[in-house]
Amino acid sequence: MCGSGTIPIEAALHLKRLGVGPHPMTVAINESVAALNDGQEAEADQPASPSSGERSANKAILVKAGSRNGKTRGGEAGEYMCFSWADKGSRLRALHAKIIREGAVASGSGTRGAKAEPWLIIAGDLDPRAISIARENAARAGVQQYLAFVPGDFLDLRSRLSELVPQSAELPGKDGQRRIIILNPPYDKRLTLDADQELYARIGDCLKHDWKGYSAHVFSANRDALKQIGLRSEKRTALKNGPLQASLHSFSLY
Repeated sequence: MCGSGTIPIEAALHLKRLGVGPHPMTVAINESVAALNDGQEAEADQPASPSSGERSANKAILVKAGSRNGKTRGGEAGEYMCFSWADKGSRLRALHAKIIREGAVASGSGTRGAKAEPWLIIAGDLDPRAISIARENAARAGVQQYLAFVPGDFLDLRSRLSELVPQSAELPGKDGQRRIIILNPPYDKRLTLDADQELYARIGDCLKHDWKGYSAHVFSANRDALKQIGLRSEKRTALKNGPLQASLHSFSLY
């Protein structure tokens, strides 16, 4: 459900700004995906031919459109399109600066002698065209080496990862490390309401049984479908997706 890759690419850009390198398991997973797909991965790598609207949307996830090497036309690094929003731009800019400062301290780049740990970032989607677009966007952002792309259904991701990760290795998350899942499922724009609600119920069951020990965050504009997840949210954050009123529901999975 990574779509065009907005969320994983932002996470990778954050690591890159902090001077953190890619996780060593990223290459192993990508190579395993290619092997399991028996050569089909090369075909999926060919970028789809998006519409003009899709091309514009894809550019919006990166630093301001027309930027080069992370700098906008005005030469400012880290200038995001949302900073120009009339209603919330200044607030988002301040929040972004705060996150960068706190991340620098937490990662050790703001303290002497400390060393930041790499994160394993896995981006998945059922639609191979979305994976292809997300790869293209990651390459454009200069962070493709940070992302492991796993095509397929999220509901099967846990078992799929057990096939992809080398037997001698374990997924990160032991010894108190944070483990996070962020989902952006469909919300009654392409699916019928009944199908949408059934999907959210299945997502809830999957989170509960397959992802214990993780914190999960589900972003959606379908409030009725969100109720079908069947888990008590610890936090709900009101957001917008274009003209749509949306929210981010956060869960701790025990």
